[in-house]
Amino acid sequence: MRLKELELFGFKSFPARTSLSFNSGITSVVGPNGCGKSNIVDSIRWVLGEQSAKSLRGDRMEAVIFSGSNKRNPASLSEVSLVVENNHDLSGNGSSKTKVTRRLYRNGESEYLLNGVPCLLRDISELFADTGIGASAYTVMEQQMVESLISDKDENRREVFDEAAGITKYKLKRRLAERKLDSTQADLLRLTDLVTEVEKQVNSLKRQMKKAEGYKKLKDELKELELRIAKKQLQETRQRLNEIESELDLFFSAKQSGSAELSLQELELEQLKLELLSVEKQVDSAREEVEQTSARLFKEQETIAVNNQRILSLEENQIRLQKESGLVHGQKAEYEKTIVQKKQEALELIQKLEESAAEQKLHQSRAKKLESQVEILRQNLDQLNQARSEQALRWQQKEVFLQNLQQRSVELEQREKEIEQNRQVKQELVNELVQKGKEKSEQIAGLGNKIQKLETQRQSIVLQAGDSEKRIETAERQMAELHTKLAAEKSRREVLLELWKSYSGYQEGVKSLIQQKEKFGLIDTVANLLKTEEIYLAAVEAALGEKAGFLVAQDWNSVLSAIKELGHQYWGEVGFVTAGSAPGQAERIGTSLIEGLIPLSRIVKSDGQKLEKLAAALLDKIYLVDSVQQAQELMPRLPSDVILVTKQGQLFSPAGYAKGGKRKGFSLLGRQEQIQRAEKNIEQFQYELGQLTEDRDFSQSRLSANLENSKLIEAEIEKLEKDLNQSKLELAELKAQEKHLLEGLTGYKEEFGRTADLKRSFQIELASLQAEVSQGKVRLNSLEREFTQQKTELQESEAKLYLANQGLNQMVVGLVTLEGQKERLENDIQRLGEAVAQSGLDIESRSEQKVKTEQEMKTAQLTIQASQKQLQTLNEQKEVKSAALRSQAEKQHQLLETINARENQLKGLRKTQSESLQEVHQLELSRQELRLQHKQIKDRIWEEYEVDLDSVPSLEAQELEQFAAYVEQISDLRGKLKNCGAVNLLALEEYQREKERYDFLKKQMDDLIAAKETLESTITKINHTARSLFLETFEKVRGNFQEVLANLFEGGDAGLALEPGVDPLEAKIEILAKPRGKKLVTLAQLSGGEKALVAISLLFSVYMVKPSPFCILDEVDAPLDDANIGRFIKLVRQFTDRTQFVIITHNKLTMEAADSLYGVTMAEPGESQIVSVRLNREPVSA
Repeated sequence: MRLKELELFGFKSFPARTSLSFNSGITSVVGPNGCGKSNIVDSIRWVLGEQSAKSLRGDRMEAVIFSGSNKRNPASLSEVSLVVENNHDLSGNGSSKTKVTRRLYRNGESEYLLNGVPCLLRDISELFADTGIGASAYTVMEQQMVESLISDKDENRREVFDEAAGITKYKLKRRLAERKLDSTQADLLRLTDLVTEVEKQVNSLKRQMKKAEGYKKLKDELKELELRIAKKQLQETRQRLNEIESELDLFFSAKQSGSAELSLQELELEQLKLELLSVEKQVDSAREEVEQTSARLFKEQETIAVNNQRILSLEENQIRLQKESGLVHGQKAEYEKTIVQKKQEALELIQKLEESAAEQKLHQSRAKKLESQVEILRQNLDQLNQARSEQALRWQQKEVFLQNLQQRSVELEQREKEIEQNRQVKQELVNELVQKGKEKSEQIAGLGNKIQKLETQRQSIVLQAGDSEKRIETAERQMAELHTKLAAEKSRREVLLELWKSYSGYQEGVKSLIQQKEKFGLIDTVANLLKTEEIYLAAVEAALGEKAGFLVAQDWNSVLSAIKELGHQYWGEVGFVTAGSAPGQAERIGTSLIEGLIPLSRIVKSDGQKLEKLAAALLDKIYLVDSVQQAQELMPRLPSDVILVTKQGQLFSPAGYAKGGKRKGFSLLGRQEQIQRAEKNIEQFQYELGQLTEDRDFSQSRLSANLENSKLIEAEIEKLEKDLNQSKLELAELKAQEKHLLEGLTGYKEEFGRTADLKRSFQIELASLQAEVSQGKVRLNSLEREFTQQKTELQESEAKLYLANQGLNQMVVGLVTLEGQKERLENDIQRLGEAVAQSGLDIESRSEQKVKTEQEMKTAQLTIQASQKQLQTLNEQKEVKSAALRSQAEKQHQLLETINARENQLKGLRKTQSESLQEVHQLELSRQELRLQHKQIKDRIWEEYEVDLDSVPSLEAQELEQFAAYVEQISDLRGKLKNCGAVNLLALEEYQREKERYDFLKKQMDDLIAAKETLESTITKINHTARSLFLETFEKVRGNFQEVLANLFEGGDAGLALEPGVDPLEAKIEILAKPRGKKLVTLAQLSGGEKALVAISLLFSVYMVKPSPFCILDEVDAPLDDANIGRFIKLVRQFTDRTQFVIITHNKLTMEAADSLYGVTMAEPGESQIVSVRLNREPVSA
């Protein structure tokens, strides 16, 4: 495998598409600083998947896109392609070449391509895994990476060894397996809790299922008996309905005969009304003709008045026109006189203009001569000033140099004194360093103790934080439940409010009339006016039946007006009851009946005495019982018109009918109370939410405090650890400084000798320079005097020129003033001529207006005469039409009296018919009630058992005799059902569903346990394999490192060591290096060149174990001297048969060793270009 080609487009400083081809051996990239060489290295790291903008020398990833230059706009995207050639089909595309491409757009979108096909970064990472190629592998080695490779931080060093050992993919697989294991364990814990809970539910449902089966058997027996009783009640209801139908037929026959006579009377009345309507139309027509004649009279009178006013206005206009004509004649004569004066002034002004122009030309010629003289003087002065400046500059330079030499001599004398003082100071420092070394060792021991104490304190805080988190979780779970309840209660309140306000559930007529209740004298519905406790709502509503939806009116007149409106509007039927209805006999009967039997009217409350009577009337002879059994016991002893009702809303009558079941939808009664209860519940939920919020916030604040304390302790531990490491480093530094100071003392003596030699040479040069400075000063004084004389002459000439120009300017101003006066006179003459012409036109216009005004006056007089004749004719017509109107009005009055008499007769007939209708209405109400009972019996059976009573066979005589026994059996069965308590009839279905769920969850838990065991086994195998590979590679690299470092340093010792007592896959790798002839020191004490050689030795030791297909070295040879460069190149040459090298360098020896060169330049600022060089040939542009 080798690097074939690199293509850049819009990447950093490469705006244009740029390609670089790489051959085997060594390729060097050269160029000046800042030209973009390192951007080539960045592009390779970036295309291989580098995700850190900081590693690419940027603050954000968008910095890799070309940002523009003076001549080129910013690029919209950055693209880099890398072509790798391999003997095997690496990418599986049937070719030996693999092309990897990465793009980044300015909007933040990015994409990877493999051979032109979009892919993921993971695909590219897996493609090059364990090949030594990667963004963070040892493929790319930069100068700053040399420091990081041998620094105390182990991350970069560890990555190199992992890549060489081929365990990167194993570590990746292990991390993925560990994550899956953590997820599996968490799922298993949750699933175990869930299985335990579901198992409890299954056992509970199994018990409920057995209980439901027994309950269902009893229910079936009860159904059979209740169907028989309901059938008997249905037959009795139908018989009573047939009787009422017969009575109604008789009433309808009598009603038809009375209606015929009433219709005849109404027909005659309608004919009289039609005749009256005809007479009224004639009266209206006559009245309209009189009004039209009056309007014409008024119009003619108005015409006469307008024309009289018009004549007066025209006469005034004639007088005004006569006056205006005289004024215009006078203005015209004045304008003609002014024109003659203006023309004379214009002739005089033209003569002045000609004289001023001649004088201006004379002054202009004099000023030009003075300007020529001033220009010559200025040029001479500029030349002299330049010579003076040059001489002054040369003199100042020598003066400064002289001062510098004198200053340098003084500094050398001071340096001699300083050297002696420094020697004494360094000796004292050596003594101090020895003492500080002892103190630093004691400080290191103290820091270790502090770290141990803080770690114990941090563990305690972590336990407290865990407890707070559990309390927060519990509070938030309870808050979520309360939020759900609160939302449901608010929704229920809104529904109730909407039902109450919109009168939902009521008939259309009720809704329509209640909107106009003040108009018809209505109070409200019965359900809204009657109040009771919640436990009695079902009983009261069942007792009221359809009366709950009746409207309560003030009196019978209100009822009748509302019924009339219902008939007109077709709003359907509505029931009414008056607020003053007479109370029934509930109290008296209740006393005479069984002791303890409570009239239902007592448990109903209402506002006002009138409404209390209403409640008593509506609930007359209706009593509350505790149970169905009590009702059955009491019914044989009660009159047939008494009704018993239970709290559950079951209604029984000794007359043989009953009602029961569960009401669908919302009840009409108690809606306001339900709204109030909902609001109380909402307040309670909100209060509880507030309490839980306070508890949660307290726990969160406590948790935050614990976490903050934990962070502070961790920061303190981290700080102490840094101090500990810093102290260790400082101890090593103290020892190094001690050695350095001893070497420095030797150097001071040599520096003292060199300083004395410099001092003697400065004194000789100082004497020569002083003579040159004196001569230069004399020449400068001469030039200054000559410059002053020339400057005086120039100032005098410039003054003369200024005076001449000032006089010329004054003459120009005067000439311009005269020209303006001339132009104004010409404009005045023209304007006056136009005014004379306009005056003539005004005189002609006013003459024409006088003639027109005389004609209009004559026309107006003729119009007045015609209108006076028409006025007399209209007065005569008005008298005739008024007489006809009076005659028609008398006829209309007579017809009205006849119609009123007929209407009184019809009122008597209608009253008689209304009384008959009242009796019919009572029968219809009874029929309606029976029909309702009939329907309720069928609906109750259908709702409870879904059986149509019509399909049930009629009871035989034998079955009717056993009716009392059926009632006792029903009572007994209901007692047994009641003793069963709460029964879950859906238990069977729920049991099957929960059992299936339990089996499914149990199987899932078994699968998770098996998956956990498999993952643990996989992690163990991965660790064993990776550990073996790493240790084998580590031993090989350690041997190679000793050999390579000895070659580069021409001797010395080296070694690698793993952190003891730690897993080899996670242990730190320590580098030990000792150049030849030096005692064992830390890596931090090595020089820059020595550090570079150690890093290169380690890198090539890895290559010997697992060579990388290509290697990029970015100025790693910068710290090396020529001798080490030679050994470095020799080492690189040993690997060129298996590794391609691309070296970015400034060193000439490295350039000479290269097989090919690329030069990077910036023809334009900010734009990099490539020049490739084939050695021993001419340069060729890339």
